[in-house]
Amino acid sequence: MKKVKLWDILIPVFFFIGAILAWEFIAKWYASPFIFPAPTEIIYAFGEGLDRVSYHFILTLEGVVLGFIIGVVIGTSLGIGIVYSGILKRIIFPVAIALRVTPLVAIAPIIVIWFGFGLSSKIVIAMIITLFPIIINTSEGLQMVEPESIELMQSIEATKAQIFRKLRLPSAMPSYFAGLKIAIGGAVIGAVLAEVVAPSSGLGYLVVLATSYLDTPFLFANVLVLFGMGIALFEIVVLLERIIVPWKGK
Repeated sequence: MKKVKLWDILIPVFFFIGAILAWEFIAKWYASPFIFPAPTEIIYAFGEGLDRVSYHFILTLEGVVLGFIIGVVIGTSLGIGIVYSGILKRIIFPVAIALRVTPLVAIAPIIVIWFGFGLSSKIVIAMIITLFPIIINTSEGLQMVEPESIELMQSIEATKAQIFRKLRLPSAMPSYFAGLKIAIGGAVIGAVLAEVVAPSSGLGYLVVLATSYLDTPFLFANVLVLFGMGIALFEIVVLLERIIVPWKGK
């Protein structure tokens, strides 16, 4: 394991502290709080609205996690199916590409009309964004195995299930987790998009509310909470990758 030097930790910490101090100074002396609030004002606004933020944080997180999990299950299944079925590949790929290239801002109102203003629309939009990277990375990862390796397995009379479990699946893991990292960020975007299009609950709703009241410090506070949520979920996926795919770093 590579030894972490003290400076490798201290330099980012000093940079972060310096950036916060510079932000505070510029905001206090050269900018209006309605346009560029200082960190202290954002922290105060966050503390004042902590109960509301905590409540709506859970609602957003619920939509993100459920949409991500459903998208991963469906996307993984379809990605595997594409590898073993040419017919399924010709059906799924055009649909997946269509979902990818169509702006979700355009179809989000339709999804909200179909599924309502609550949790369901968040889950569906988060799931849609999750699907494409999971389908693509799963199918591409499973096909990255060299043909010679498959022929070797077949020469010892290995079944398709054994080839999948022993050869294709381990080879696909790095690509698969790359798709998961992309998908988890997309799930956050999808859930918040649903809350902005149909503002009734969640952090996206608080962002819309703060904007309508020109409460910029509270707006920044909610955006930073969303930033923290995205980073935390991404790091959880990275941690799972280190546990399940320990050989990647080697």
